[in-house]
Amino acid sequence: MYLQGSSRKDLQTILSLWSRNRMKFLEFKAFTGLKEDMYPYL
Repeated sequence: MYLQGSSRKDLQTILSLWSRNRMKFLEFKAFTGLKEDMYPYL
């Protein structure tokens, strides 16, 4: 699939935001002691 430059940049921005939020979530999960099986959708 061909992506235009702006769409590719937007996708990279979304991915970087998601990975940052994922790291925050993993830190939060470690802090609160939540179990992985409580979050099957992530």
